[in-house]
Amino acid sequence: MTFNQRLGARVRRYRTAAGVSQTQLANMLSALGMPFHQQGIVRVERGSRPLRAEELKTVANILGIDVSLLFYDAHDEESAEIEGDIRMLLASIAHERQVIAEREKEIRYYETLIQDAQERLRKLNG
Repeated sequence: MTFNQRLGARVRRYRTAAGVSQTQLANMLSALGMPFHQQGIVRVERGSRPLRAEELKTVANILGIDVSLLFYDAHDEESAEIEGDIRMLLASIAHERQVIAEREKEIRYYETLIQDAQERLRKLNG
């Protein structure tokens, strides 16, 4: 297996662990000024299209990993699994924060209703 094939396999492993499709990765790279199509990602993952250093660093950033993980074999599978677990937990935290923000918004709304009711009550009691 060539260096580019090993690198491509790692890109695929970490991309999959991150829950990012080939098309999504290509679109994210393109949005950052590195024109890619899904087919380009396929070629990278097969090892037939090498990545430039800047592309490699950007792919690692998008996947939320240190670029060194794309070069070394040590514990790749376990690392990818742990990275996937971390992503899942971070997504859960983000979701819960969104739920909390929505609940806080509802609380502020109810507080406004209480203030309005208290004001009406004060006016009634004069």
